Amino acid sequence: MEYNRLADVKRLQFIIHTLKQHLPEGATVLDVGCGNGIIARGLGEEGFQVYGIDVSHKAIEKARSLTHMPHVAFDVISAEALVADGNRYHAVICSEVLEHLNHPEKLLDVLYQSLTDDGVLIVTVPNGMGPREVLVTNPLSPCNKKTTGYGNVC
Repeated sequence: MEYNRLADVKRLQFIIHTLKQHLPEGATVLDVGCGNGIIARGLGEEGFQVYGIDVSHKAIEKARSLTHMPHVAFDVISAEALVADGNRYHAVICSEVLEHLNHPEKLLDVLYQSLTDDGVLIVTVPNGMGPREVLVTNPLSPCNKKTTGYGNVC
């Protein structure tokens, strides 16, 4: 397994477990915002047909250089452009992407359109308590003045 952090390992294990519960072997999976392809490779190792997409040329180059499975492919394309092609998938993964968008609801609509009728959508977002959030983002945030047991509140 490529991940070093426990939170990343747990996230990948959750995704794999969920897909195996709901999908047949060899199902097609779209990994939106795949970055360097680490989730796509993990799913590929489990026998899924995976198509990873990202808008970053650099990320896709890295994903391609690290991946040597014929059933895992990567392209530089937006989810919106992919939906326009009419492709549909048994599952769509969108892991740690929505928090970077100004209008995440627009991407969620696109992801829904990318699913087969009985498809599975898995979306993950940080819970705000990771090392980056605790040590970098939150201490710098103006919200850090009001704190509850559930984290910072604005």
